[in-house]
Amino acid sequence: MDIESEKKWIEIKHENAPPKRSRHTSVLYNNKLWIFGGYSVDNKVFNDLFTFDLESHQWTEIKTQNPPNPLKGHTAVVYNDQMYIFGGSRMFSEGNAINVFDFKSHTWNKIETQEQEVPPIRHYHTAVVWNDRMWIYGGFHWGSSYNDMWTFNFTENKWNQINQKGDIPPGRGSHIATVYYNNMYMHGGLFDGTETIGDFYRFDFLTETWFKIEPKGTIPLPRESHACVIYNNKLITFAGFHRKTGNYDDMFQYDFIENKWEQIKTRSQNPQKRDDFSMDLKDNIIYIFGGVTGYSDDFSQRDDYANFSDVFQFHIEKDLYSDLRIFLERGELSDINFETQDGIKFHAHSTILQSRLKNWKFNPQTFSKICSNYSSKTIEQLLKYLYYEKFELHLSPKELELRKELIDISKLLELKELETLCEGKYLQLTKENIILKDLYNLYLNEETKNFSIISNQQKIKVHRDILIMRSELFRGLFMSVQEDSNEVEDLSGLTTNGLKEFLYFLYNDEIGPDININIICELFGISDYFGMSNNKLDEICEEFLKKQNIPINKLLELLEKSVQFERHDFIDYISELCYENLKEIKELPEFEEFQINNEDLVQLISQKPEKRENKNKNKKNNKKNKIKNIKKIKKIKKIKIAE
Repeated sequence: MDIESEKKWIEIKHENAPPKRSRHTSVLYNNKLWIFGGYSVDNKVFNDLFTFDLESHQWTEIKTQNPPNPLKGHTAVVYNDQMYIFGGSRMFSEGNAINVFDFKSHTWNKIETQEQEVPPIRHYHTAVVWNDRMWIYGGFHWGSSYNDMWTFNFTENKWNQINQKGDIPPGRGSHIATVYYNNMYMHGGLFDGTETIGDFYRFDFLTETWFKIEPKGTIPLPRESHACVIYNNKLITFAGFHRKTGNYDDMFQYDFIENKWEQIKTRSQNPQKRDDFSMDLKDNIIYIFGGVTGYSDDFSQRDDYANFSDVFQFHIEKDLYSDLRIFLERGELSDINFETQDGIKFHAHSTILQSRLKNWKFNPQTFSKICSNYSSKTIEQLLKYLYYEKFELHLSPKELELRKELIDISKLLELKELETLCEGKYLQLTKENIILKDLYNLYLNEETKNFSIISNQQKIKVHRDILIMRSELFRGLFMSVQEDSNEVEDLSGLTTNGLKEFLYFLYNDEIGPDININIICELFGISDYFGMSNNKLDEICEEFLKKQNIPINKLLELLEKSVQFERHDFIDYISELCYENLKEIKELPEFEEFQINNEDLVQLISQKPEKRENKNKNKKNNKKNKIKNIKKIKKIKKIKIAE
């Protein structure tokens, strides 16, 4: 997958799809989506089971004996090669049985719990897995909403009601809930069967205490029946429904570290507005299936009331964490290699380890020797944390020995942050981004820089590993140069100051404090040349430029770059600026050549911009026409960069 696919929704073409539905469940297992149950707008409730293969994009119906009764509004979770179905409703009845599907034998079993206290029957609740237990919260039953919490112990087949403490949320259903470290985060839903809400809560599993979250940023409007996934320390949510305003098709992400919501600006048209769909994550790709749309303000059905059986995928934009993960997995040009206690080989990069193990006197040989005394599972978790802050342990008994080993090696390496995580105190670490802080300190450390880039006869010292990790161009250059070479010449065309600011971004994932508009114009679009994994630098440049008075002589250059890299919103912004300053632009020395090579763009900037409301209505068609008209320009520009 290349950078052009990122932040775009793509509909997956498929055949033999299940009947259209909503209020179903979907889980990810063995690279397949497993779809069970659901409801159609013609009042049919399903109990069928389908798989969707994420590689072949093929649907398969799984024929089984003794499946559960038809269900909608139930939950499904995966634990130890099995799918656990709880709750849900049929047309005129509800149940609280647990039905278990074994992925390997393709058989259903029902867990009998009559002789113990069990949760009241419900639907539209949530269920998550933590510490060998399924935790359910909320839901509805005949118009009443719950705010109770129960756990089901998978190993004992036993229910237990939780004595919740703290800021206990009001009862609700049709909300979202997900696990991040030792906490469950819950957002939105339907309160008391009548009011769509948008509040946000955190439940601490260790203390069984609720905390209301007061986030910053662009906060989503209240919604219900939406869905979410977690990716790289962020909660991502899509679509949903509001009782007064109808369906949504927007995307938001919540940063756990910064306690901040942000709307995701996609680079494509979003799927049709919907709610009660399913949403799953594989690597950095989100998959949605099904759903329903079409209600009026008084919650009655409209003419377009309909279900879906479509499948869309959304490529989350890679970020610094993704680059670090891929760098570790590739293992290219690693300078630390060792075997663990159980004979598994590992590799690592001294630059990354030295920046992260800042309190320990780093020595590659000593590090390798220490790691050789531990199990491969312990070292795998250690490296994941050091490279991209991935921590996958809960406080379950079966992980006790692994946690003990991690605490032990954390003390040896003076890695207090990981030791704190192993003790379940992750909130102590969310005040700042530790990786970015460590990489910034690495950027300042001239003594450990081991490579030079020559720019206009000036040598700029860098850490080779950082450049390999973040740029495909540098990766190719470094892998092709001789081993004894420690410098390479920059051919990007950037000024020396422009290159220095670009290098600052590679380390820090943001621009420097003293950057100016001329350098921003240089950097805009340069990500494509260097083979960056994402468009973040372009987005930063756009935001910077929108707050500045852009010089007239930079407008045409920015317009061409916007077209070349399909920055559609910025094309609109720059073309309007060009129209407003067209007289001055035509007086520029370079305009004559620009006019010869870019006839379609000249026509674009010569037209009076449409009124905003009309432009928004026709935005999709406008973008298609712009792309169609400028393909020739785009190809020419790519050839120039390659030269």
